[in-house]
Amino acid sequence: MKQKVFKSKHLLAPEYDNEVAALLFKYSDNMAELMKLDPNPAKEMLLGDSSVQPDGRLTLTSRFDGQEVTLFEYRPDAAVEEPLPVVFFIHGGNFISGTGDMQGTGMKLIANENRAKVYSLEYRLATQAPFPAALHDAYAALEYIHDHAAELAIDRDRIVIFGESAGGGLAACLALYTRDQGRIHPCGQLLTYPMLDCRTVTADSHYDDPYCGEIFWTRNYIKLGWDMLRGKQDISSDMLSYYSAALAPSLAGLPETFITVGTLDLFVHEDIDYARRLIASGVKTELHVIPGVYHGFDLLQADTPQTKEYIRLRTEAILRMVK
Repeated sequence: MKQKVFKSKHLLAPEYDNEVAALLFKYSDNMAELMKLDPNPAKEMLLGDSSVQPDGRLTLTSRFDGQEVTLFEYRPDAAVEEPLPVVFFIHGGNFISGTGDMQGTGMKLIANENRAKVYSLEYRLATQAPFPAALHDAYAALEYIHDHAAELAIDRDRIVIFGESAGGGLAACLALYTRDQGRIHPCGQLLTYPMLDCRTVTADSHYDDPYCGEIFWTRNYIKLGWDMLRGKQDISSDMLSYYSAALAPSLAGLPETFITVGTLDLFVHEDIDYARRLIASGVKTELHVIPGVYHGFDLLQADTPQTKEYIRLRTEAILRMVK
């Protein structure tokens, strides 16, 4: 069998050109085989580090369809003055995998560094129910903590929406939906390598870049996620913005936004384009494009300078938003 040639390998940052990258390149077109390996660094991204358990758990009934929605709560260890700001977190996993409690260590870090409560959402995956189930779960949960702020000892005027990958895409859609409902006003949104544009993996893509998306989160896998999210339905024009945030006709009125993505990430161009549109819409926007890193760089290699700098910038952004 002819060995596949990767155009982007020479662009990897030195800290990421290692045995992890070699494994990800080798199995770039076969996620199922990659996940069978043991030991396997890819599982750290998909399954997360759940060694730190939540400090609490909220279960609510969605007003949209009567489904139960769960939020996992993480609190700062040190005593802090209440009411606390909130980071409302939405996990990644291509819309088809992941759980709300799979990143306990990271959620606790965010709670401690920002002296905030973190609520991590357990939303219905596309394998359970297609769009708009996850969006409805997210808004129902956000609405719940907003409306019960006093009893939860949180400040409903200091809520930051935060999502990674597919969770970043859902976070962006949630921010749009929340803006349009007009009841809740988050003070910021953090989008980490967000999955924003369903066209990126189709013939309608605006982007032609042979160097991004070769490693780990590849086009075929992402197409599966978008297809599963859509299901067999036709999505009406008034709902398209909440399915794929990049399709929103206007980004005006969104909260302050922080976006991070790597140059080798499949989503790099759609994320840059979204940031450009936010800026042109008068939204306070901070964009960081990190050279030489791929999708999930921070989760797969936590001790690199790139990851440490990303966490520092993210913390600064949250503290500024909730100030």
